[in-house]
Amino acid sequence: MKTQRQAKIMEIISTKDIETQEQLLSALQEAGFYSTQATISRDIKELRVVKELTSFGTYRYTSAAKENAGTFSARLNTEIKLFSRVISEKFRVLAATPCPRSETRFPNCSKKAIADSSSIC
Repeated sequence: MKTQRQAKIMEIISTKDIETQEQLLSALQEAGFYSTQATISRDIKELRVVKELTSFGTYRYTSAAKENAGTFSARLNTEIKLFSRVISEKFRVLAATPCPRSETRFPNCSKKAIADSSSIC
């Protein structure tokens, strides 16, 4: 019964502009689903249903389950992935580059060639 009721809630909010839980409860009762406002409130939370501002300046229930590329969390995840790739690449380059001032890494180099190197170690 719960899954059927929740499916009906999703159907109702996708086809009608529902502004309040009372309106949603009425629409559910018209469809043959009898429930309490507390149950509807729990269903709304479980379904991740949120209110969005309409072009008329009113609010209506809508599904928040779909992750939009414009949401803060999606953008943050994208930035973190990009940052980690850049750091990984920079670390790889630094780890692979030997320090030219190190006499132990370049035992055949003269001290003058090591001192003239422009690298910072």
